[in-house]
Amino acid sequence: MRGPRQFVEQIKTTIFVPMHFDEAYQAAAAFRPTAQACGAESLLLEHRGQRVNLFE
Repeated sequence: MRGPRQFVEQIKTTIFVPMHFDEAYQAAAAFRPTAQACGAESLLLEHRGQRVNLFE
């Protein structure tokens, strides 16, 4: 996952939303520790069409 790693390392962000991972939810979730190490929270997506309210 070079692209996501480069993104969180080079662009200061507080919330990272995985994209372009098709049905590989576990692979997207595995990136969470890397995002957190760079100061970003990574959303855990579990199914297609899942909605997340970022402002609660």
